Amino acid sequence: MSSELRAFAEDLAESLTEAHAAGNEAGVELLTEHFDRIMGMLKREDRGWNTLFGGDEDSEFGLTLSDLKQWAAKIEEAIPGAPWMGRGFRLRRDFIWKGGIQYGNLPEGGTQGLANIKKKTLTDQNQREFFAPSARHRRERRLFSSSIALWIGNDKTKQLESLPLRQVTGQLTDPNGLGQIWAYLREWTKVDLASGRTTHMKKWYFVEEFKDKRVLNIKDPAGQRIPVDQDHVIFDQHANRADGFAYGSPDALAAFIWNGIVRDAYMDGLSVTGALARFAYKATAKNKKAADNAAMEYANAETAGGMAIVGGANDLTPLSSAGKGYDFSTLRAVLAVMATSLDVTAIALSADSSDEGGSASAATLDLPTRLAMTTRRDEHVELDIRVLKWLGMKEQPDVQFLPYDASDETYRVIQGFMLGYQNNLYTEQEARDFVDNLLGLPHGTPPSGAKRPFGDLSGGGKAALPQTASPNQGKSNGTGGQQGGNASNDIQDDSAGK
Repeated sequence: MSSELRAFAEDLAESLTEAHAAGNEAGVELLTEHFDRIMGMLKREDRGWNTLFGGDEDSEFGLTLSDLKQWAAKIEEAIPGAPWMGRGFRLRRDFIWKGGIQYGNLPEGGTQGLANIKKKTLTDQNQREFFAPSARHRRERRLFSSSIALWIGNDKTKQLESLPLRQVTGQLTDPNGLGQIWAYLREWTKVDLASGRTTHMKKWYFVEEFKDKRVLNIKDPAGQRIPVDQDHVIFDQHANRADGFAYGSPDALAAFIWNGIVRDAYMDGLSVTGALARFAYKATAKNKKAADNAAMEYANAETAGGMAIVGGANDLTPLSSAGKGYDFSTLRAVLAVMATSLDVTAIALSADSSDEGGSASAATLDLPTRLAMTTRRDEHVELDIRVLKWLGMKEQPDVQFLPYDASDETYRVIQGFMLGYQNNLYTEQEARDFVDNLLGLPHGTPPSGAKRPFGDLSGGGKAALPQTASPNQGKSNGTGGQQGGNASNDIQDDSAGK
């Protein structure tokens, strides 16, 4: 037992003894005073710490729904008002959704009763709520600020509708305590446009993965039976959720805390800069009267480049701090902590590439950033696969993003692979699959009779390449070949200019 706990226990034992001796009313008063003192001591210990799990809430399942709503309100307010928070969100959004998400095998229907999945994704409502780029950007923002994004799907019309977190007031979790959410309780006010009357609505919606668990209604703690919607399902996406937890945590949770720390540090720097700029010169006078006159004359200077008249023992000396300001570059390490919590670089977050090598670093994504963004991309792919299957897709959907590899890296990988292909180490289909995977291209069956540069796909003939991928690489003249003359890029010759 720690010394603090031992002191609490001894104090409690002493208070109980005094309360017992004092009688009922006086004893209750003594115990109340004692517990107030202990709570004050605990609050002093908590000073400077941020509560993540709701204080006295049951933290078995991590952050609660109430916690997420509170954090979301703070973070959403900071995105437009705090430069680093806003830029941090835009960096993550743009990095993750760079190039967009690709669908490779969406059925277009027309044969053997095959559903036209592509047409369903292109409806105005589904585009607006889920599939359009703007909808995907809003999805990322919800994960950034609240860690959860929700959609209601109509099982009959196959139309999706975004569900705001403010309308979610409860959840039904796996009765075995595994932390999986089976259903969400939605409460909202429905307005009759014709009469203007409002109706308070309250329904349970089961998650699409657990719709087989649906019942007709669910009884709340007060004994009221709340109906379960039988025609709709919910799609949910959680950010940063651990096993056994009902909810995850917002991407920006730690960044929001550090944003305040970094802001305070920068504001302190501005205060120092203002103090350094307040005085530029030191005036020295031989006596008090001369000093008073000098102060009056110097204070009346109206324009830059003016003249000061001094004489005798009087003197005007510029201060060493004149023209200088606070060294804000020393705060980059503090800003880097905030950038780390967002999985972006400090150079990208600050838009300051003044460090050595900063311009080159800012132009590309470093490996840790690429890996972090790829992890989030994988989560988006999982959600889109769930939605496409719900729309009626029978085979496994082909959903992927374009890779982050730089163009020069991709070129060298393909060039190395082609050397093996030209030596008959791979079949044409293996080569095609390899290049498609590398470039992030959706797989598909080429149409009958499709042409390619060196042959006909429908003819089945061998399509040999006329030359190697880079036939002149590494050779001596201007074009990489061994012959000079017109083939060279060197335009100098031995003739004298006329």
